[in-house]
Amino acid sequence: MQGPLANPELQSIYDQITFMTLPAGYTGMAIFLLFVLASDLSEELRELAISDQLTGLLNRRGFSEQAAMAYATSRRTDRPISVVVTDIDRFKQINDEFGHSGGDEALFAFAELLKLGRREEDITARIGGEEFALILPGAGLVDAMEIAGGLRSLIQASPIEFDGCQRTMTASFGVATLSRKDTCMSDAIVRVDRALYKSKRDGRNRIDLESSQMLLAADGTLAPISV
Repeated sequence: MQGPLANPELQSIYDQITFMTLPAGYTGMAIFLLFVLASDLSEELRELAISDQLTGLLNRRGFSEQAAMAYATSRRTDRPISVVVTDIDRFKQINDEFGHSGGDEALFAFAELLKLGRREEDITARIGGEEFALILPGAGLVDAMEIAGGLRSLIQASPIEFDGCQRTMTASFGVATLSRKDTCMSDAIVRVDRALYKSKRDGRNRIDLESSQMLLAADGTLAPISV
């Protein structure tokens, strides 16, 4: 608008507009960048809050959040869903023999085997100590037992090396599936904890169901399955 020769009046207006708007523009851009950085930091902090730092799996908090979401999805879509809890057998002996660093190696290796043996859609977590859990969307009781069986075989066939010594690990498993009368995923988790306790009590390196969950046997009767 000023043309080849500057117009003093228009130049004055331009200077005033620039004086008033540039600081606001810079401030707005700075605030926007702060929001972006804060959002990234918030997401990173959330990931840290729900992740197990040793194994990279979900921790108990992350598992609880995912379990609640999986329960809601199962109810909405009417798809089956099962839970598997597994515990490294005689983990204390590994700690006693190879120290806490050896125990950490065992936990990390165990988590990697779970990642390797699970399905892509399965949710895996370390929920405390040497105890791990998987949520199996779309898996009924028979499917869950087969998945747990595959994991058990993989773990037993994959020895871990400690200071040049190979040690075979085994694990005990409990399996439960969501029933129609369950009001939340915690109901299935209570059953799966009982099943794991049964597996440990009855000799370890087993897969068990809680007694209330039965499968149809070949002869038409209902019976709990232990592997």
